Amino acid sequence: MRLSAQLILSTIAALFLVLSPVLKIKAETTTAEPADVVINEIQTNGVGTGTTGEEFIEIKNISEDAIDITDWKLQYTTSTGATSKVFVTFEADTIIYPEGFLLITPDDYLTDLAPKVTYTINSSFSGLASTGGTLTLIDSSDAIVDRVGWGTKATTLCETELATAPEGGKSIERIVEGGKAVDTNNNKNDFVKLETPTPEIINENPNPEPPDDGSGENDDSGSGNNNNDEDDTQNQDNN
Repeated sequence: MRLSAQLILSTIAALFLVLSPVLKIKAETTTAEPADVVINEIQTNGVGTGTTGEEFIEIKNISEDAIDITDWKLQYTTSTGATSKVFVTFEADTIIYPEGFLLITPDDYLTDLAPKVTYTINSSFSGLASTGGTLTLIDSSDAIVDRVGWGTKATTLCETELATAPEGGKSIERIVEGGKAVDTNNNKNDFVKLETPTPEIINENPNPEPPDDGSGENDDSGSGNNNNDEDDTQNQDNN
């Protein structure tokens, strides 16, 4: 009996030593949090022929803090996954405020909307393919912030599943639930097709600093002049 008990204890100890690395790894594993800045809407083409430059990307800050995206990048990858190109690098002091948007378009599209960021379509970057492709938002440390893939090819990069490719003149937009943009890291579930695209440029600071223009001093000066006028009137009445 004593030998059997010792054998059982030895077996349990050996199993613990074998399983302890596995248990440790499991304890340290955490679920990734949704991104604070997301790709919110994409249009890849216009209606009819000759409209390949009618495209835009809209990104949105879904957090409660202002986020500086200086040196962040937008990268496009073809549906085959063979070619990737960074076509936008955001300049210094590019800030997106809570629930604010940033619109990105080709140089000559949606020219009536501002402010926005523009890029050039040329021989080195022919724009977004309507049939399928991937947009990746990358931060200044080269970490992936958000990724959206659309189309049907299995080789197309995406988050979990591909979003439906929008037809010409239409777009795909991130679903909103309870007033908040949805980000479940599944492109198919997170995006819906829009018949009429809605490019947004609203990006307002919710806590702007008051301008330092000396307006307070001007008010004091103005009230001082009013007092002088009253004194002059009183002097004239006494005379």
